[in-house]
Amino acid sequence: MTSRRFVSLLFAALFVLAGCTITIPFQSNPTATAPASTTTYATVEQALHVLVEHQVNKPSSKTLLDGAVSDVAAYLQSQNLNVLSDTPTFTGNTDDDLSAFAGYLDKVQQQSPGAAKSELERAAVTGMAKSTHECHTYYLDPDRAKTFNQPSNQRYSGIGARIQQPQPNTATLPEITQVFPDSPAQKAGLKTGDRIKSVDGKDVTGFTAEEVANMIKGPEGTQVRLVITRGTTDLDLSITRASLIAPDIAEQVVDSQYGYVNIQNITANIPGDLTAALSRLDQEGAVGWVLDLRGDPGGLLDPAEQIASTFIKVGNVLYEVDRDGQAVPKPVNPKAFYPRQKPLAVLVDQYTASGAEIIASAIQEHGVGRVFGSGTAGCISIALPRELPDGGLLLYTYAKIQSAVNRDDLSGKGVVPDQVVTRPPDATTDTVLDAAVAWLRTQPHN
Repeated sequence: MTSRRFVSLLFAALFVLAGCTITIPFQSNPTATAPASTTTYATVEQALHVLVEHQVNKPSSKTLLDGAVSDVAAYLQSQNLNVLSDTPTFTGNTDDDLSAFAGYLDKVQQQSPGAAKSELERAAVTGMAKSTHECHTYYLDPDRAKTFNQPSNQRYSGIGARIQQPQPNTATLPEITQVFPDSPAQKAGLKTGDRIKSVDGKDVTGFTAEEVANMIKGPEGTQVRLVITRGTTDLDLSITRASLIAPDIAEQVVDSQYGYVNIQNITANIPGDLTAALSRLDQEGAVGWVLDLRGDPGGLLDPAEQIASTFIKVGNVLYEVDRDGQAVPKPVNPKAFYPRQKPLAVLVDQYTASGAEIIASAIQEHGVGRVFGSGTAGCISIALPRELPDGGLLLYTYAKIQSAVNRDDLSGKGVVPDQVVTRPPDATTDTVLDAAVAWLRTQPHN
């Protein structure tokens, strides 16, 4: 059984946090020993074997290498180089398909000497990852891999916003999911739902949230220029960076009687912080809870299970399902259960992802709370990084997650709220929170 220690993929060291945060089990050596290469394309070869042998969807070499050919052709077109019309036909036999693809790359280099071998391999690996159509399977080239899983400090210099990028390495633009109050981002007019097109003139299409974060962060008092897309309009914003603290959890009393807790990222300290917040709100006379998971991209799996266990006394939080369909239940932790339970409202939106979706789904299916808002991201799985010979990283999903009671596969589906509530852009109040409070007022309490 895999160790229950977990490390987070911090896709945006504090300035922003990644969409669909992946949860990975602790591993002392992420560069697992690979078999000796049989071609001159070691990076492609290793990536192919990892995906065929370990990716949860069991992709065939034909599917993967068809994707590789497609992205190699796109790379050649972008460089105004010759695209071969004679492409290989793959059969699904990994060794034969690899040999055919290696021959294809040889021909590409012969006809287009300007095509760098390293760039061809990176395009091929990107294409293979994309062909799995799985949000947690993708490739980071060596430069992008350098900032992967970097530890974050509580205080940082940035603009005060969070983003999500649900589809790295595609044409999808990173999207703003939260703007901190009184932050430089808010003062500059940045809004939730804005999509970042470029940072200081560099196109960030398809970049991970972590990469965009590292580009936006900088010395306090300096400026960063963002081009953002709002609806059909592009806006040019110059924002002065400031020293900030990105909150992971915040609490307050709403409507004079309900304890409100907002969790923005699931880290190792959150379960303990949540229990402490509930206790303080209890002492202030709270007669109901509001758990706000809007904009929460997830994070660590183990703390997510502990958070769900705070409100669920018995049963399972989720099922972990491997590529062979073997499901392992993950029961609640009785020690995490908060003893003074109250009516519970959970708030979610389209940016609620991964571990946060697990929490909302478990609470909903166990009937211990009511979920309000809009459908969640539907990006839930467990993934591992594998370092490739070129120094890049291949992220691949090795297990799926099923919901606690109904055993639904939440990836691609997400959590459907018990009460769907939208928040119009011009709304003067938080309509989702208002709906939750209105429901809490109807609930009996001690």
